Amino acid sequence: MKSLRHVFVPILVLLIKCSLFTCALSILLTNVLSSVIALKRPGLDLSDPSNYRPISDLSFISKLVERAIHKQLLNYIESNSLLPLVQSGSRRLHSTETAVLKVYNDTILALYYGFITALLLLDFSSAFDCVDHFILLEVLELQFGITLSAVLWIANFLTNRLHLERLGTNSSKHFNILFGVPQASILGP
Repeated sequence: MKSLRHVFVPILVLLIKCSLFTCALSILLTNVLSSVIALKRPGLDLSDPSNYRPISDLSFISKLVERAIHKQLLNYIESNSLLPLVQSGSRRLHSTETAVLKVYNDTILALYYGFITALLLLDFSSAFDCVDHFILLEVLELQFGITLSAVLWIANFLTNRLHLERLGTNSSKHFNILFGVPQASILGP
């Protein structure tokens, strides 16, 4: 593939431009998200469903288009300072370590100044599974100022998706995805 990049790159660029112009990914690229069900780690109880996790299977071209959108969206968000300074998730030069250091520093300062300090921890491990598409699109348009064509592209990316689960040779029926974002997608976070 690398030796033939002079052939493939112009075609891929054209596909990405078409996706942006039509405000959608091709239905052939994203119609079905399939997941392979995998054991979280070796040695876990095979009969316990909570020991399994889905691994989404997205097409190569879909990932390329998403990467192009992600780069443009992230540049826009960062250049307009639209994210809170303390947000660490899914940001360059930020990590769980920076988030923990912020909480630790705030706690130490509060104690130093004599404030009563309490720490409430919430588990957001399934947060991306609960994203309401309408609310997300509304926030992107009204609060972030994302253009209508970009919001339409994201709406098409999120909606009208089908999903199925595979475990070995067995597959579930297709079902519509009403909430959440594709987990294997670079655009998920």
